[in-house]
Amino acid sequence: MRRYSLVLRAFLAISIFLLIPSHVRSAGSVVTSGPADPANPVPVLSERPRYVVMLVLDGSPPAYFKLADFPHIAALQREGVTYDRAWDGMLETETPTGHASLGTGTLPRRHGIISFSWITQAGLREQPTNPIPIQQGQLEQVLRRSGVPSIASELKKADPTATVAVTSGHKDYAVDSVGGPYADYLMYYEIQNQVWKPVAIPRHVPPQSVLSPQYLSAYAPHLGPGDQDYLAVQLALSSFRQVHQRVTIINLPEFDWPLGHLLGGPADKWFAWKLMTRLDTDIGMIEDTLRQAHVLKQTLFVLTADHGMLALHHRIPHEIIAQAVQRAGTSLDDYDYHSGGYFWLKDRSKAAAVAANLVGLRNPYVRAVYYRAPGSLQYVRAPGGRPLASPAVESAYQFLLGTLASPSSPQVVMFLAENTSIVGRNETNWRGDHGGPSWNAEHIPLILSGPGVRHGIHSSYPATIYDIAPTILTLLQAPTTGMDGMPLYDAFTAPDVTGAAAQAALDPQRQSLVQALRLQSHQDGP
Repeated sequence: MRRYSLVLRAFLAISIFLLIPSHVRSAGSVVTSGPADPANPVPVLSERPRYVVMLVLDGSPPAYFKLADFPHIAALQREGVTYDRAWDGMLETETPTGHASLGTGTLPRRHGIISFSWITQAGLREQPTNPIPIQQGQLEQVLRRSGVPSIASELKKADPTATVAVTSGHKDYAVDSVGGPYADYLMYYEIQNQVWKPVAIPRHVPPQSVLSPQYLSAYAPHLGPGDQDYLAVQLALSSFRQVHQRVTIINLPEFDWPLGHLLGGPADKWFAWKLMTRLDTDIGMIEDTLRQAHVLKQTLFVLTADHGMLALHHRIPHEIIAQAVQRAGTSLDDYDYHSGGYFWLKDRSKAAAVAANLVGLRNPYVRAVYYRAPGSLQYVRAPGGRPLASPAVESAYQFLLGTLASPSSPQVVMFLAENTSIVGRNETNWRGDHGGPSWNAEHIPLILSGPGVRHGIHSSYPATIYDIAPTILTLLQAPTTGMDGMPLYDAFTAPDVTGAAAQAALDPQRQSLVQALRLQSHQDGP
C-alpha cells in the first residue's frame, strides 16, 4: 500500500510539472491531492498560511523594485514568486476600479466600480467614490448590489470568526473599494487642524483602542517622503495588536501622489528610491510585529499595485475634446480624463459622430477611438486614424474594453499613445498619469511569499489583478466561486492538477495580449 502511494504521488507530480508552462518551472518536488469540487478546486496544501498581509503600492511600476537592493523585499522574493509580467488586465487603470478588482477577484463590468463616477443606463449620475457618499455607504451599496464575492465575504464563509482590516493614508475610496461591505475595519487618515489623524468609515469602526495611540497622529507640515505610508502601516499594526486580524490590506498612497502625478513617477528616481527604502523598513517592522506574535511563519505576504504609472511626455488639452463633442451636436454628461479618455454623452445617439470627430482631430498621440454600438455593449472602432503596431493590439484593446462594458460604461472611449494623457482642468501641473490601456499603465508588480508558495521563482505568466483574490483565498482554503480571476497555481508548492491545467491553457492568450501592449508601447517610444 505504501509503495502504491509513492508511485501515485510521483505520477501526479510529473503530470503537474508538465502542465505548468515552461517559463514558470523550477526544480523541486510537488505534492498534490485531487480536488473535492472539480468546478471550484481547492488544493490540500502541504503547508498553508493562516494570515495574509497585502501591501498595495498605489500606482507603482515594477521598475521601482530595481532601484536598489532592498533587503526585506529581496528576502521575500528569494522565499517566494515574482511575476514579471503581472498586469491589471482590465480598465480603467484607476485606484477605485483596481482596488475593487483586487478585493473581489472580478472585473469592473461585474463589480460595478467602473470609474470614479459614471452615468447609469437610466441617466442617473453616480459618484460613490466622493467623501460624503463613502460615509453614507454608497460605494459599498454598488458592490453589494453587484452580488460579487470578496476576500472578506469568502473568508468568513470558511472561518466566521476571521477579521479583515484595511488601512490607507488619505485614500478613503481605496480602503472602501478593496474591503467592501464585508470587511470588518476600514481605516484611513484625515487632516484635522493640520494634524494627520486616523479615522474609520462608518459601519467599519474598530475598537477605540486601535485608533487612540498618540504615535498614530502626526503634525501635517512635517510629513516627509514615506511618512504617510508609514502611518498607514502603523495603523494596520495597531489593529493587529488589538484584534489579530487574519487579513491585513494596506494601501500606500504616496507612490501615486505625490510621486506619480506630481513628480512623474519613473521620472523621479530619487523620490521613488526614498519611498521604496521606507517601504522596506516598514516591511521589517511588520515582520517584527508578526514575529513577536509568533505568526510570522504563518503569514503570506503579497506585494502588488492597483495600476501602473507613466511619465507624461505628451499632453492633449481637454478643450479640443469638448469641441469635438459639441460639433457632433451634444455635450459631455460625465468624463474621465487620464491616459485614456472615457466619455458619457448627453445624447447617446451621437456616439459614432463624436468618435468620428475625435479621430478627425488627427492628433498624433491618439491611438484609437471606440463607440458603443446602439443598443449594445459592444465597442466599435471608429474608422480612420493611425495604424496600430499590429492587429494583435486591436485584439488587446477589445479584450480590455470588454472588462468594463456594462449598461453604465461610457459611450465613447479614447486610447492614447504611451506616456500621453488628456490634461483636465485641475491637472495642469501633473507629470505622470494612468487610467488607459498602455503597458506602463497596466504593468504592476506582484510578489507572493510565505507558506504554501514556492521559493525563488521568477514567473513570466501574465497574472492579472483579479487573480490575486482567488490566489489568497485558495491558500487560505476558502471558496472562490464567482470570481473572474483564477488562482496562480504555478506559485503553489502543492498545485491542484485541474487548476494547473487551466492556468496553462490560459497562458497563450494572455501572453498574446501582453505582448501586443508591450509592442505598441515600444513603438510609441517616449
